Amino acid sequence: AEKNHTQTLNFNGTISPTPNWNISFSSGFDMKLLKLTQTQINISRNLHCFNFSFNWVPLGTCKSYSFRIAVTSSMLADILKYDKRSSYWDNQ
Repeated sequence: AEKNHTQTLNFNGTISPTPNWNISFSSGFDMKLLKLTQTQINISRNLHCFNFSFNWVPLGTCKSYSFRIAVTSSMLADILKYDKRSSYWDNQ
């Protein structure tokens, strides 16, 4: 059986431009195929009473996104939230 080796350089990071904003990302570079690997970008914002988050996978086989707005209070979290998703299964 032929062995298949992959050489990938991964990188990730997080920045917080303000105390209420958080942006993180992760990706990699496949040095054998000379292309980017699956990339993920996450953006979140604390809106005091609400939390907003957006997660996006623009590259790779698992392309998807998720957008969420939820109440910060744990008592109301299950009652008041908005969640919109797209799955990579939608792309097949």
